Amino acid sequence: RVDITCAIDAADTIELVAPPADTAEFRALIQPLSFAPLSVLVGGEAMFTGTMVGVAPAQGPDGARVQVSGYSLPGVLGDCTAPSSAFPLQLKGLDLPQIAQKLCAPFGLVVETEGDVSGKLERVRLQPDRKILGFLADLAKQHGTLISSSAAGALLLLDPPAAGAPVVTLREGDRPLLSVELETNPQAYFSHLTAFRSVSRGVRGAQHTVKNPAAAPGVLRPLITTIQDTSAGELPAAAEALAGRMLAGAVTVNAEVATWRNPAGALWERGATVRIEAPGAMIYRATDMLIRQVQFSSDERQNTAKLSLVLPGSFSGDLPAVLPWQ
Repeated sequence: RVDITCAIDAADTIELVAPPADTAEFRALIQPLSFAPLSVLVGGEAMFTGTMVGVAPAQGPDGARVQVSGYSLPGVLGDCTAPSSAFPLQLKGLDLPQIAQKLCAPFGLVVETEGDVSGKLERVRLQPDRKILGFLADLAKQHGTLISSSAAGALLLLDPPAAGAPVVTLREGDRPLLSVELETNPQAYFSHLTAFRSVSRGVRGAQHTVKNPAAAPGVLRPLITTIQDTSAGELPAAAEALAGRMLAGAVTVNAEVATWRNPAGALWERGATVRIEAPGAMIYRATDMLIRQVQFSSDERQNTAKLSLVLPGSFSGDLPAVLPWQ
């Protein structure tokens, strides 16, 4: 079995489960702690370029098997800090792509951008013990930028996708839709989100509040967050971006489909728009959603894909006034 997960705001991952082969080639290729190169081609085109991370062999009553896991090349940034030789780091006056390039250089990683993700950041400081990917992700979230990885293994910085023409309409009971699940995280859902600009000596702070128009009437659930590197003029956009991420963490629709490809014949793609209607999962009206993550699965019987869908405001910060079940 193989599962390949391609996501926004996370490194792509892969898991393989297979019986081991007692051959010299297998022993040379599949070794724990080897961090060997690992790639996947679909139809002759690169789908995944990364590193083998976990190798877990097991022997039991049902025989032997080995589970192999890996992540795309930028995944190493989620494990590691910058090397000690990189400090002291001078990040002042740089924009996000420049900061990413500076931190990726020791690992030989390529940084690619899509859209306008420039704009200098203020008072940016990386603590020596901070993991790189989490640091970059926090900066990106505050400025409405998404982080992903490309099929070739580059670190990808991109503008949030906007809802477009749906690539497919998925209806309960109709193929290729197999199942639908509405997943909510109530404790990550707030009625008001306020972003405070951190205050340094001699500088007056500022704040901006975004009200959730779909919050339950009369229910107060506020959240305050402090942003370190945003000027007062940029604070509203940062607050709206963080409100969108709040929505993304609170509402997800998981739709399993019986194919790796959309009706046009292309692989399911992160950021594409899907229209879905599934009363059994409380999606009572046709709702356009964006693909945040795709998990491609294949075994000896079938190919399936699990689409993790979020509301468009999750990326734009334009919160909806009505939710799919209202």
